Amino acid sequence: VTAKNFRFRLEGVGCGLGLFLIFMIVSSILSFAPIKSLPVWGMYLIFVGFYFVIINTVETKKQLYSALKLFVIAGFFVSLYGVMQYIFKWDTSNAWIDEDMFSSATMRAYSTMENPNVLGEFLLLLIPLASVFMIKANKACEKLFYAAVFCVSVLCMVFTQSRGCWIGLMLSAVIFITFYN
Repeated sequence: VTAKNFRFRLEGVGCGLGLFLIFMIVSSILSFAPIKSLPVWGMYLIFVGFYFVIINTVETKKQLYSALKLFVIAGFFVSLYGVMQYIFKWDTSNAWIDEDMFSSATMRAYSTMENPNVLGEFLLLLIPLASVFMIKANKACEKLFYAAVFCVSVLCMVFTQSRGCWIGLMLSAVIFITFYN
């Protein structure tokens, strides 16, 4: 922002996100529980803010790949924690178990996300990226690392027991294979 040649980019998606934020703040103020709605709006504001930070700071392909690799590395640790949480029964909570349909289920992994469905959505973004980096890696150690990220993330996805996310993962695999071929 302080650079002389900085130009704030606001494209079609950014305009749509801006309208969404305006709609959300009006909805939050006019809701029956504005005190509870405004923090949710603040969370959306932060998420949308990250979009604007990324499109205004990432200028080269190398910067984009570096940011994506950082996301994959961070995702590896989130996934690893979820797998270990499930295996060793760390910080278990039965709050997310549907005991009517799945009486045999004892826990679901939620890692740092506090919700297994949110973790599954995170993994839906992570797994395809890990598979792309695994396929495109030139060095054997990189290929092995991204294969480990892929395997741990898929295992963590299984441990979330998020059926909707599993369907999303299958759909993303079909789309990925279609485009890859």
